[in-house]
Amino acid sequence: MQALVEFPIKRSYHDAPVLVAVFAHPDDETFSAGGVLAGHALAGWSVKLVCATAGERATNGRGALSDHEFKTLRLHELTMAIEALGVDALFLLDWGDGDIPQRNDQESVAELLKIMKQTAPVVVITFGPDGISGHPDHVALHRLTTEAFRQYARSAHPNDISPQLYYVTASAAIPLCCKDRENTPASLPPTVRMDIQAGWERKRAAMEAYVSQQHILQSLQNNPPGWQSREELFHRAYPPVIEENKKNA
Repeated sequence: MQALVEFPIKRSYHDAPVLVAVFAHPDDETFSAGGVLAGHALAGWSVKLVCATAGERATNGRGALSDHEFKTLRLHELTMAIEALGVDALFLLDWGDGDIPQRNDQESVAELLKIMKQTAPVVVITFGPDGISGHPDHVALHRLTTEAFRQYARSAHPNDISPQLYYVTASAAIPLCCKDRENTPASLPPTVRMDIQAGWERKRAAMEAYVSQQHILQSLQNNPPGWQSREELFHRAYPPVIEENKKNA
């Protein structure tokens, strides 16, 4: 399978290619694609994260904390995690944990599109239609990000590099506790396999930064194939792999 993009990596920060990851809650970025984010940052990319909510309504790890107190904690953990990964910019949308499906679609897409136009990514990573876990926020964000990317891809891009859209797919590297809620849509087949060995230690540090969510890390550690896995899987949605293969046939 392929690497994320197929052009030489530029080394200077001014000319660094941009990767934008779009996820719903703090920790989604780390446990879903942390190895790829860290690996690209190490390779000279400008890696940016869009986090749609602060995850303030999660039940695990909050103890007796109020929503406000837990939100403060989760954002602190997010800051520590993305620093470990090498993410150089955070866009916190603060859409409200659990509220993404109820938001106005046009407004949500417009916010995401504005960020894409501002950052000019050549790669965008987000959830697939299954949202990995079937979480309504994840599934809704998949739909909104896909539409924002569709509009972004129609606009002009620096150096005429066509942007690419990738969906996270189920793999051994994703903790078992994050997968397959009831009525979860089927995961798309992976078309890209990424070796995350280079970014593994950064990903591990990011996972450990989520002290309130250690049950997720423990779930991964208790599954030897997952803990030992050094790959993350993706489905390339745009341009579709099958269409590219037809062109090259």
